[in-house]
Amino acid sequence: MATVCQAKFAPGHVVEHRDLRYRAVVLDVDPRFLGREDWYPQDAFPAPDRDQPWYRLLVDGHKYQTYVPESVLRVDDLEAPVEHLSLRIFFKGYESGRYQPRWLPN
Repeated sequence: MATVCQAKFAPGHVVEHRDLRYRAVVLDVDPRFLGREDWYPQDAFPAPDRDQPWYRLLVDGHKYQTYVPESVLRVDDLEAPVEHLSLRIFFKGYESGRYQPRWLPN
């Protein structure tokens, strides 16, 4: 029987990485680690739990995305927009501290 997982964040939320201190916009959320096995960060101590939500993020001020577990994220208190070249592809605007997705996720 599958475990139901409740994610803290949804597409459009602005978050901050607890350790690396970068801001980002949630692009997508997986109920557990669904990345490539060769990518899983096994060298981290402790290794992040695979059975927690994992997020694809658009990183503020950069051109890349990241894929991180929920345990390293927190709510961004800055309440300011982020800068990323792909924002307009996925979101139609920034309103009330959150980006508005162009379409609803599954």
